[in-house]
Amino acid sequence: MAKKEITVTFRTITPLWTGDAWQNNGEIRPSSLIGSLRFWFAFYWKVVKNGTTEKLNENGIPKESLSELENPKANKTFKAILKNKIIESINFDEAIDKTLEELGLSVPSRIFGCTGWKSRIKIKIAKFSARELNFDDVETEFPLNKLQNANITSEFWIKRSLFANKKIVKGFDNIELKLNTTEYWWNNYLKDFFSFFKDKIILIGGKKSFGFGLVNITIGRVSNNVFNGWNNYLKLEKISPIQYNRNKKVLGFNFKYFLRKRENKNFRSINFGEQGQASKVYVSHLLENSEKYIYLLVLNSPFDEIRKIPPNVINKYKNWLNELSNSEENNG
Repeated sequence: MAKKEITVTFRTITPLWTGDAWQNNGEIRPSSLIGSLRFWFAFYWKVVKNGTTEKLNENGIPKESLSELENPKANKTFKAILKNKIIESINFDEAIDKTLEELGLSVPSRIFGCTGWKSRIKIKIAKFSARELNFDDVETEFPLNKLQNANITSEFWIKRSLFANKKIVKGFDNIELKLNTTEYWWNNYLKDFFSFFKDKIILIGGKKSFGFGLVNITIGRVSNNVFNGWNNYLKLEKISPIQYNRNKKVLGFNFKYFLRKRENKNFRSINFGEQGQASKVYVSHLLENSEKYIYLLVLNSPFDEIRKIPPNVINKYKNWLNELSNSEENNG
């Protein structure tokens, strides 16, 4: 079981949020990053590898348990099977993997753990930078106001759900972590996973509906795998230029709220989620450079094949955001 340590970098497009139950984001929580990596590995394993993933509960949370798969009466326990697998395997990790496979434990659970089974990877935070966001610097005016003479503000939701009535919150940029595993798990599963995500933008951490956590994962020099079916599940659109010249930070929440308010009531909860539920639509903060652009990201989960956002609806959202891009009234 030769050990393996890999340096993984989350190159942030928008800062990460890994807050706790008290809405504090004072430090980076490795458990939050592991949870995000687990989700994307399961996503990759199902979409790219066409593999079996763990069972989910009604809230989309993995619920596999190793003890529920064991059958002592039929001598189908981890220890009983492992005794035979050790003889026919090259190393102990391979024997473990074959044992868990025979028990019916999914690959995501084998690597990231489940009830009764410990994760095969650990991470340590090596480097990061932090930035503060002051509520007074955040734009809360609703983009639709100028287009439709409305009078809507996102102040209440941003103040309560993001700032938790505090004045300042933190975000984290360009996180470098050390991922520790063994050669077996890396070579057989994780290496291709990280290689696949090279140059792809995904979501990590919390407060994603507010525009946080758009990142690019890198592990240095990796192969550039191509998978044409990826866009069927994760669609990324770059909208530019967004004509906004006030000296304020515009969070992705404002743009998402803009789309949600314009959508038909019958589809708001389906596409954007009820309060406390995951959305399928995410928008980045307004990215502050000479181009001034945002990313629209639509996530059609492969774990829910029934309720997908079709391409024509994605184009509709893109066109609505382009209205903001092309609106001369937004110059103020």
